[in-house]
Amino acid sequence: MTKEEQLDWLCRLRSEIFVYMPKEWLIPMKNALDITIKALEQEPKMGHWIDDEFGSKCSYCGIYTHLDKFDRPMKFKHCSMCGAKMESEE
Repeated sequence: MTKEEQLDWLCRLRSEIFVYMPKEWLIPMKNALDITIKALEQEPKMGHWIDDEFGSKCSYCGIYTHLDKFDRPMKFKHCSMCGAKMESEE
């Protein structure tokens, strides 16, 4: 299933929930679908670690990563501040 097909299916589901769901589930379910649709419509955040004299920082938000017990930058797969997925610079 493509991203466009998923978005189409979720939008149709959101319009149908008022018919089939118990009343107490309507607002939480609609809110959950709205958040999911918004997340699918956004482009993913991508970045890489930039090494400088202060350590390693995220190219997307500029926040420096944590240091390990040996004072080396810990380069995670995702930025702990903005959630950007880190790619290699190559």
